[in-house]
Amino acid sequence: SRHFMQQLMSCLQFWSCCCLSLTFLQLLAVTAALPPLLSSGDVVWIVSVIIPVISVSLVAAPTNLAVMNQATGKNVVVLNKQIFRYVVLYYLCKFIPSVVVILLCGGLALASFCRDVASQHNSSCIYIYPSEITIVYKNSTNYDGQRSWEGWGDHYADSLNAVQNGIAFLIVLYFCMISISFVHRMYQLWTKNPLTNRWWASSVFVVLVLQVVYGSVSLSGSREASRGPGLKDIPAWLWLMAFIWPFVLIPLNEVIKRREIRVNVRYQKRARLEFGTKLGMNSPF
Repeated sequence: SRHFMQQLMSCLQFWSCCCLSLTFLQLLAVTAALPPLLSSGDVVWIVSVIIPVISVSLVAAPTNLAVMNQATGKNVVVLNKQIFRYVVLYYLCKFIPSVVVILLCGGLALASFCRDVASQHNSSCIYIYPSEITIVYKNSTNYDGQRSWEGWGDHYADSLNAVQNGIAFLIVLYFCMISISFVHRMYQLWTKNPLTNRWWASSVFVVLVLQVVYGSVSLSGSREASRGPGLKDIPAWLWLMAFIWPFVLIPLNEVIKRREIRVNVRYQKRARLEFGTKLGMNSPF
């Protein structure tokens, strides 16, 4: 039961950090004056399907026999600077770098699309938004005559949808890579293979396949005649940067995990010392 509760705690911690990362991503996108990098449907899909599947699979890790030798401290929850520092260093630092990389990929992809549109139509590009001289007819029933605003909103909605689907896949991929450090919390990657948790390995494969299917269905629902650039127009160097990041992310998280393990080892020594001291003080001998 102690092993189950530890794995359940890891599950809830990973779940909450993923949801918080999505919030940070959308907030940073608004702060940087970018369009939403995830549509409302993408957010609902990731929060209600992808994250729960990965998180729940963490509970199925093989039983750690060493858990019975761990000392338990007092169940005192006090929010202070030390707890805040611990959460920031050992939880948020595993997710925030990926959020920044995703934000850069989304912004650079939109900037590349904007330059392509500007060169094709001899128009200007304001920040990452294409600007065209349009004629608006008040009583027109034509779609082109009723465009509400310049940018990605109407004329190039399919381009924005393509970027959002690409960002959604990167988020799912990065969450899968981050979850590696949550499979065996007290062991490094080279000490205990995360693939020993077969439920987690199967879940990672399933969510990646589901995300590809979801993105394909979303892209197939685009307008018949797409007028703007799509995924094939994203520069190769940007794809390379996006898919190289997981090879940096895994070692980075293992370094953070190593520091986290050291902190937990010090906590175990302190808990044993405190227990031994109190036992000696209350002993009748």
